[in-house]
This record gives sequence, structure tokens and C-alpha cells, in this order.
Amino acid sequence: MNSVALDTALKFHLSLNVSDLDKSVQFLTILLGGEPTKCHADYAKFEPEDLPLVLSLEPRRGGQPVPQGSNGLGALNHLGFRMSDPAALVEVQKRLELAGISTKREAGVECCYARQTKFWVCDPDANLWELYVLEGDIEHRGTGQAGLDVLDPPHPPQSSAAAAAQPAAGPAVWAHRLDEDFPAQLASDSLDEVYLQGTFNSLRFAQIANDVLAKTRSGLRPGGKLTIHALTTNRGLDAAPVLPGLASVVTHVPLDRQLLAEVQAAGFVGLQLIQFDDLPCFQYQGVEMRETQLVAWKAGPAGSERSYVVLYKGPFAQVTDEGGVVFPRGQVVKVDAATRNRLQKGAAAAQFAFPGCDGATATECCG
Repeated sequence: MNSVALDTALKFHLSLNVSDLDKSVQFLTILLGGEPTKCHADYAKFEPEDLPLVLSLEPRRGGQPVPQGSNGLGALNHLGFRMSDPAALVEVQKRLELAGISTKREAGVECCYARQTKFWVCDPDANLWELYVLEGDIEHRGTGQAGLDVLDPPHPPQSSAAAAAQPAAGPAVWAHRLDEDFPAQLASDSLDEVYLQGTFNSLRFAQIANDVLAKTRSGLRPGGKLTIHALTTNRGLDAAPVLPGLASVVTHVPLDRQLLAEVQAAGFVGLQLIQFDDLPCFQYQGVEMRETQLVAWKAGPAGSERSYVVLYKGPFAQVTDEGGVVFPRGQVVKVDAATRNRLQKGAAAAQFAFPGCDGATATECCG
């Protein structure tokens, strides 16, 4: 293990995308007055002795300039902090999650010629932040940063029912977390989005899941979106798990298929798992647990006029939604406004086309 791993100082971390790695290394060697601590064909890192800074350089993807400001695609790759110890890392992640800001955790990953435990978070301007603990250096690059370009920038929701009831300029968004009481009711048809963040990892809410979901559905407007963030399992547990770090607050882990069934039974449509990792976050008594994010939608009122058209592009011959609407590949189908909204804003939006229907009826679109 490299001696850097024993450094307990808190350091600012900055990662830059560069067009020519060799030229950038030469420039920074002169600017900072010292050689890089790591230098490879696809990565370089500086740690100046007189600055609390970890500066890394990443060759720009494809070698071409790209616009600034979306999850590490511009000149700025990401920002962050190298934390002093795992407890400090957990404390910051807990603070963010309790404020309704989603994070993506990676434990014991190999990344940037090092082994690290970390989490990622986007700020409101879509800048990517990395907070990590360095566990040791390795001889190969690793793949811990793969897939981070799909990390969604947050728009932090309000965290109380009272705040949700107040008028706002943008979408009405409300979030519930497992350490909060659930309100007796939500104002009917008042919310555009609801986040249940860890709600069903609390035994007291898991036992009344039907009631929680019914209240949530009532509070959403037709076409409103529900997002559930939870730790799920593939097999039932006999007792509450004992998990490390931030997960220590978990008192219940629902079956993944049971959670889906409960959401569907509550009358939501368009269910989709937007996060369900190949590898589990935890293994407890032989049971795998995964970080899971599920989105679903409140359907429009029965008998809504089908005034819009959509076209399913594939890859399947056809798909059918919970309402029985069939979408044959390559054919225009008339839908109501709530269904169109769900398809446009859902995770499968790229599989559909919405030909000329911004504000137009199906007749106007298709003659």
C-alpha cells in the first residue's frame, strides 16, 4: 500500500479533462514546481506538498471538445474531497441524503490506479462531485468511474408536507425519508412528483405500504411521477439486517418483486427500474441486497380523450402498458395527455417518437 493511503489530511480534489495529456503534465509540472505523483498514458495526478490539493488529469473523450457542464463532459471532469477516514465519508453522505439529495455509492472500487470507497453527487448546475477515502494504490486503472455520465443531476425536493402544499413557481415536488413521520394525508392532486427515499427500508412504513402508496397516489396530479429509492433483496430475511455505515438505519429490506407488485396494486402505471445493479451493495446471511430506484406514474382519469400520438421505435415487435394499450413497433398510436407525458419523461423515452404533437391533437398531427 502506498504511503499516500495513510495521509489523514482532508484535501480538495479537482479532475480536469485535457486535450493533450503530455502537454498538460508538462505545464502543471512547471506551474506547481514538481513532478506528478502518478503519470500513465491515460491518467495523471499531482499532489503538491504545499497545497491541500489532489489534481488529476483525464484525456478528453474522443479527443474532441464538448460543451461544458454535464457530468464531466466539459473542461471540468469533476470536483471533490479526499476524506480523512470512512466515518467522515459516511457523515457527509448522510447529511446529503437526509437533505433529499441523491448520491451514488461505490465501495472498494478500483479507479484511477487506486482502490477507493466513495460516493458521487451532482450539484444543481450538473457539476459532478466525488467524495472518497483512499485505501491504497494499484498498478492498473480500474473501472470504478464507468457509467457516471448517466448520473442524473438533482433538483432537491422539499422535505415536508407543509412545504409541498405551498405554491411554487416550478413543479410541486415532495420527498419523504425513512426517518420522518408520514403525513396523515397529502392534498389531493397537488403534486407533480413524489420521492420516497428509503421509506420502505423502515419496518413501520413497510407494514403499511398499501396506505403509504394510496396517500401518495392521491396526492399526485394525473400524470404525476413517483420515484422510490430503496435497498431491496432477492430473498426474504428472518429479521432486520445489521448493516454498516449509512445503511445502519435500515430496519427492513423488501423483496424486489414484492415492491413492484405493491406499487402496481396501488394503481400506478409505467413502472420501471431505473437502477438495479448487477452486483449487490451488501450480502447479509447469504442474501443479496441491491440499491434500487423505481419510477411509476399516476394514470390520467378514466375516459381521457386520446388527443396525442406516439410511435414505438423498438427493439421489440410491440409493447403493452398496464392499461392494455398496445404499441406496435413503427406504428402511430393515439394516447391521452397523461400517457404521453409519462412516455416522454420516463426512462424509456428514447424508445418512442412524438411526431409533431407539441400542443396538437392527433387529428392535427396525422390528418
